[in-house]
Amino acid sequence: REKPNDQLQTITAYSIAAPQTVRGISDPYEIMTHAPGNFNLIAPADNSEIKLMAALNQEDFTWDKAVDPYTDIQISKYDQTKYSDDVRYTLTFVDAQSLTRADSYASNNSGKAEKLTINQGQLSNVINTISGLPTTKELEVVWFVEATDGLFTTLSTPPTNDTRPGYRLKLVKDKILSVNPTTIPTEYSLGQNYPNPFNPTTEISYSLPKATDVKITIFNMLGEPIKTVVNKHHEAGSYKVTWDGTNNAGDVVSSGTYIYKMNAGTFTATRKMVLLK
Repeated sequence: REKPNDQLQTITAYSIAAPQTVRGISDPYEIMTHAPGNFNLIAPADNSEIKLMAALNQEDFTWDKAVDPYTDIQISKYDQTKYSDDVRYTLTFVDAQSLTRADSYASNNSGKAEKLTINQGQLSNVINTISGLPTTKELEVVWFVEATDGLFTTLSTPPTNDTRPGYRLKLVKDKILSVNPTTIPTEYSLGQNYPNPFNPTTEISYSLPKATDVKITIFNMLGEPIKTVVNKHHEAGSYKVTWDGTNNAGDVVSSGTYIYKMNAGTFTATRKMVLLK
């Protein structure tokens, strides 16, 4: 495919029988460089936000097709086959501040589709990978796409008058996030919150061996319920929920010891935690 030294090429035909003699020379032709054409990102739109609430929830990233400028080329009049380059795509997330730390994924259909379907658990891992800290709650990234035919590469068209290579996206770990949807726990459990003591937020982990309704409530030391952090149906799996130190009215609670209680079917468990300011 490469054009060698900007020189025109010819094809020379020789006779098969000895002595081999030149039977003809083609007209000069040029092998053109032909990277995949320019293409735009579609969704999520620039400056979007995705709240990560359950690992198996799926998000679609889409873009226009990068058209090969020389499609359906017939190489020889003796061979009716027409050829086009096989364009493949890779989507990259990069830290919006440094534009250096990155995490990449091939698109659907082994890189052939103009779409990447990715679950929220994977997007949570994008936060962890790029930030280097599993405790990072949110991260601004820039996402862009590379299209390659195996020889030449074209990047998705960046936003107008912007030095960013792609669209800005905010990823937020929002309250409930199944942390290990592929491994089903064998028993119910309610983990100790972390960190503990804490200020201003803490995570509560819990596991379910089967699908059930789950309710987790936080009480003060008088036994009064102050916050319901979970109250919904869950599939089997391991989960985490974040408490931000507020009550059901949204007011920040005072320092002290609190009790959190989990009800899941017939399973009940309680633990203590300490809020320090």
